[in-house]
Formats: sequence, structure tokens, C-alpha cells
Amino acid sequence: MNTVTTINLAGTAFQVEDPGYEALKRYLDDARTSLAGNPDEAEILGDIERAIADKCRRYVTAHKNVITTAEAETIVKEMGPVASEGEPAHDTPPSRSAPKRLYRVVEGELIAGVANGIAVYFDVDVMLVRILFVLLTALTGGGFIFGYLLAWIFIPVAETSRQKAAASGEPFNAQEIIDRVRAEYARVETKYGPEWRQQWKKWKYDLKREHEEHKRWQRDAARWRAYARTQRRGPSWIGEVVAIVVFSFFAWYGYHHFPAVHDFMDACWNLLNRIVDTITNAIANR
Repeated sequence: MNTVTTINLAGTAFQVEDPGYEALKRYLDDARTSLAGNPDEAEILGDIERAIADKCRRYVTAHKNVITTAEAETIVKEMGPVASEGEPAHDTPPSRSAPKRLYRVVEGELIAGVANGIAVYFDVDVMLVRILFVLLTALTGGGFIFGYLLAWIFIPVAETSRQKAAASGEPFNAQEIIDRVRAEYARVETKYGPEWRQQWKKWKYDLKREHEEHKRWQRDAARWRAYARTQRRGPSWIGEVVAIVVFSFFAWYGYHHFPAVHDFMDACWNLLNRIVDTITNAIANR
């Protein structure tokens, strides 16, 4: 029997065995000490916490909600040391790449992030992928749209920092986070000048306040919608009927004007008939 401690990492609560909690706490304290005086300290520590939270989620399942000491120590080892300003990181793996995985990348997407994910995976310009999609759609008479829909369904979206790193093949450790933050801030400072930090802090403060106002507005809107539902008069099925009519029209139009849609619907209809015939024969032969 082991005692556990509940911790908060990047807004997510995790239960960790006490020795594992001490290992994670010691790692974050060391990182905070190493980054003391760094102007990007808050941002880097926030990214490190989010990275640790992403790694913790790997060990949490429907039947296991406690992170063991061994798992916590594995997470600390994977994160690697946090180097001080100007000090090279020791024991950092020499490789700057990691195995890639195909994800949908929703940052900057036009529809679902499929083209973005493929562009990141093959390290090409996303515009080339989009042009290729348009050409394939034209050459297949619209049939490639179903291929895109399948990719949309089956390719997972890169939501966590670990998944975003895996999408581009970047290592997922503390030094990579620090290097990425420094490079991004250096690029921004080169583009906008040294005064951008004050503007950034003011923008974050305004954004936080707007976010709180937006959440308050959402709560008020939810109350008004609930009130409107209680006060609504007239039949409630009109919207459903309109939706069915519109869907039926588009299905009919696609069936008669797009060969790919026609073939797809015919295949579905034939499959449905075979299933019904199989069930009918099974019942009749009982």
C-alpha cells in the first residue's frame, strides 16, 4: 500500500505516488532554479509543465489513475536536464530528430488539417499538398473527396505537445522546449524589436480578461437559451423537417449529377439489401 499525492500540472490533476511526486517536484524546482533570471522563464516553465502533463497522460487509463514512482522517474529521465542560460545541457541525446507520426495539424488549417499534417510529415510546403488535392479531386470527378473524408476520420489530430512534436519528428524533452521558445522569441524580437515583450505581456493580460468576459457571456447565453426553450411556443419539429428536406435534396442532386456519389450510394444500397436478405434467410431457416 502506497500513499499518493494529487498534483496540478497545466490545469490537469494527476495522482502520483509520494516518491514520484518528490521526483517531479525536485525536477521542476531545479528547472525553476536553472531558469532564474531568464526573461522567458514563465513561458518555458509553462511549456515544461504541459510536456510533463502530456507524458503523464500515457500512464492514465480507465482502470489505472495513479502514476507510479517508476513511471514518474521515467518521465523525468525523458524530459532531460534543464540547462542554465548560456550553459550547454549535459546528457542531452545528440539526435535532434525522432520518429515521425502522421497527425492532422489544425493550426492554420482550411478544412480539417489533413493537408497540414501531410505537409509536416513529408516536410514540404502545405500549398503543394493543397494543389495536389485539388488536382486529384478534378481527375477523379470528385471521388477524391471521399478519400479526404476518410483521412479526416482516421488520421488523429495533434492535440498535445507530445503529438505535435511527433508530427514533425522533433524530440520531446526540456531542452527542445527551451530551444524552441528561445528561437521563436529571437525571431519575434528580430521582426518587431525589443519592445515586443511589454506589448506581449499587455496582450496576454487583455486576452485573459477578454477570455473571462467571454466565459461569463457564455454562461449568460446558456441561461438565456434555457429560458428561451421553456418559453418557446409552436411546433418544435419544423427545424428537423427542414433539415431532412435539405439533406434529401442534396442527396438527390449528388446522386444524379456526380458519378462518384451515384456509385457510392448504389454500393451502400446493394450492401444494405444483402444484409437484409441475409437476416431474412437466417430467420426463415431457423
